[in-house]
Amino acid sequence: MSRKRQLLILIIISFLFDFFQSSLSVKAEENYQNKEQLAQTLYWQGNFPDAIRLWKSLFIDKSLTKQQQAEIHFYLGAAYRQMGQPSSSIHHLKQTLDLYEQLGDQRVSQIQVELANLLNEIGHAREAITMGREVLEISERTGNVQLAPLALNAIATGFLLQGELDDAISTYLQAQKLAPIQTEVLFKINNNLGTALRRRQRFLTHQASLAKSEGYDEESSRLTLLAEQDQQEATTLLINNVALMESFNASDLTAIKTYLNAYQISSNHQYLVQAENRLSAIPSSRSKAEILMTLAQEKDDPLPYLEQANTIAKTHNDSRTQSFALGRIGLYYERQQQYPLALNFSQKAQLMAQVGNDYDSLYRWQWQSGRLYQILGQSENAKAAYRGAIASLQKLRHEIATANLDFQLDIIEEVQPIYRELLSLLLKESDVSKRNSTEIKLNHQQIREILEIRNQLVLSGLQGFFGDACLELQQARPKTEEQLSSGTAKIHYLLLKEDSYQILELPDGSFRVFSLAISKADLEAKLMKWREMLLTSRIPKAYEPLSKELYNILLERLIPFLPPKTKRLVFVGDGLLRNVPLAALMDKDKFLIQKYAIAYSLGLPIAVKQNNSKNSVAFGLSLGTEYFPPLPFVPQEITSVSDLLQGRKFLDNKFTKKNFSEQMQEKYGIVHIATHAMFAGSAQETYFQVFDSLIFLGELENLLRKSEELQLLFLSACKTAAGNERSVLGLAGVGARVGANVVASLWSVRDESTSYLVADFYSSLEGETSQVESLRQAQLNLLDSHPKFWASFILITQ
Repeated sequence: MSRKRQLLILIIISFLFDFFQSSLSVKAEENYQNKEQLAQTLYWQGNFPDAIRLWKSLFIDKSLTKQQQAEIHFYLGAAYRQMGQPSSSIHHLKQTLDLYEQLGDQRVSQIQVELANLLNEIGHAREAITMGREVLEISERTGNVQLAPLALNAIATGFLLQGELDDAISTYLQAQKLAPIQTEVLFKINNNLGTALRRRQRFLTHQASLAKSEGYDEESSRLTLLAEQDQQEATTLLINNVALMESFNASDLTAIKTYLNAYQISSNHQYLVQAENRLSAIPSSRSKAEILMTLAQEKDDPLPYLEQANTIAKTHNDSRTQSFALGRIGLYYERQQQYPLALNFSQKAQLMAQVGNDYDSLYRWQWQSGRLYQILGQSENAKAAYRGAIASLQKLRHEIATANLDFQLDIIEEVQPIYRELLSLLLKESDVSKRNSTEIKLNHQQIREILEIRNQLVLSGLQGFFGDACLELQQARPKTEEQLSSGTAKIHYLLLKEDSYQILELPDGSFRVFSLAISKADLEAKLMKWREMLLTSRIPKAYEPLSKELYNILLERLIPFLPPKTKRLVFVGDGLLRNVPLAALMDKDKFLIQKYAIAYSLGLPIAVKQNNSKNSVAFGLSLGTEYFPPLPFVPQEITSVSDLLQGRKFLDNKFTKKNFSEQMQEKYGIVHIATHAMFAGSAQETYFQVFDSLIFLGELENLLRKSEELQLLFLSACKTAAGNERSVLGLAGVGARVGANVVASLWSVRDESTSYLVADFYSSLEGETSQVESLRQAQLNLLDSHPKFWASFILITQ
């Protein structure tokens, strides 16, 4: 073959290759566009599963540009969000964000806003706030005014989810000012602001009730007025938002949410009608199913709405939404007393929740099944269902499956009853079959299970109080069961709805279980009355009849089973039993403290610092404030503490937040604080007074953690809310979370006796006496005075 001919063949081959390559490229581009358009059509038709499959198939083409990849990930993020799978949505939006950052695309900030909103939906509020702040900074730097209200809205929602209501409201107000008038953004911000105002109104109402129960009438009136202002502001805002929205062509979804918010705050039925009228325009989607479930809650006959929500969720393979719809249908039939049918739907709801590992949904329907099995007389199945619900809750401790505003957990109403109902089932069944008088015969394994469930109940209470699961992560769970030291007995109490129980734990590892034969409500009524009588000294011995009656209820049956050399009783209380001074119980004419040293405990295996450091620091505030009277004997108390322990002291204007914070950097074994402190039902309501401000519980805990050798925290002028069973839980929780014992007062005593008791306690402690024995001796030294002056001090040991 000639050289010219060879060259011609090569030229032809090259031309054909380029031609076919170009043709393939054009066909590939056409194929991409066709599939992409079809996927978008499926998406807008509400066929999200098929849209997702089609978009994913596009990744097979390795020639996709980064721009095309970013778009596909964005569409997948939107589809997964509609499917009720926010975690998958976040994954794809993060891929979009990464690709846009590589391309220098200006839409980076918009994707960050969407990510922040999704992070809020799954309860990752801190991460959402951080991302929102990044977008806000970009907005300020670039002058992009459209981004600012979007970023502020996401930040405010993060604050709301964290319970930081004041910050949430002020941030929503900033967003409201920057949002363009008559836009979807403004309507959404207004709806969110209304939610935040209503939530703060409920919080303030609760605080007002608490203040009134403690005798602070002026403070109660102030808080009530603030709550009423929030209610009025929310009502005006949400009703005006309807008028604003109706003057603008808002989307059907935004309009429905606006109408529903206005209806819920005003009870104007017309808003509900208008919401339903717009519902038909909403395409079949998760959003529509959720609206139907919301509407169902407002209807006398919710079944049609729940069934339609279930059908929509099933069509879109949205297992999470379907689990809620099926579960609520089961609840409907439970209320109709159609128990087999209710159980059938509850079991279907569980299956759907298990598909997506949606534990925040699963635990509800396991609990519902447990109730139904119990009604149907299937106790073993009931126990299994309750145990399953608790196992699901354990998963939620470390990952909040959803913190969205519609499905937030309420620890007291939606979590703790599960533990208590299972405990009641375990004890009541044994009670019926194996009761000997008031004693209940249980084997060792059964009692251990009951105590473990009780521990999980306490942990759920601490989680509700502090707003996290921090303590559970710090537990030092021993591989073998630890026995009590010789001379110590531990008494566990369980106050349940229909009956109450006590479990005596002895040093040899044995247990005895008794019924108290009294309901939680009746016992707590007696405890509240007793505490009230202990607080008044006008009638010197008015407390005695109840001191003796409660001794008979709480202790008399146990005493014969105590080993002869028992010197210490550790009480693991429940409910309001934590809020009363058991040292003042009376056996005939003797106080309990005259016979035993007494300590309180959470009953949890906690890692405690092992050291004997006596380095100390004492802080005190004797000055009165706007809300608190002076504490005239505090200077005497602080001086005696610092003299006895040869430690540092900070009194009045030296007891500043700055000085306290700096001192907590040092290695103190003992921290003594004498100032007004209020322990209420949550960390946000619990604080103590320093010279220049308040220090709230979360901040106190963070500061105490820095004192690495801390083994004793003494709070001598604090007060617990008498009627709030979680108030002492906060005291105990602080000690548990920092690994230290706590001595604290259940009520504040503005009397010289406190300084004497404190001085006697530390004098005894210096002689190497244990903390519990030192407190007993200090209380015995004041025994001639009214119990009001000495009984309030309790030791909470880890």
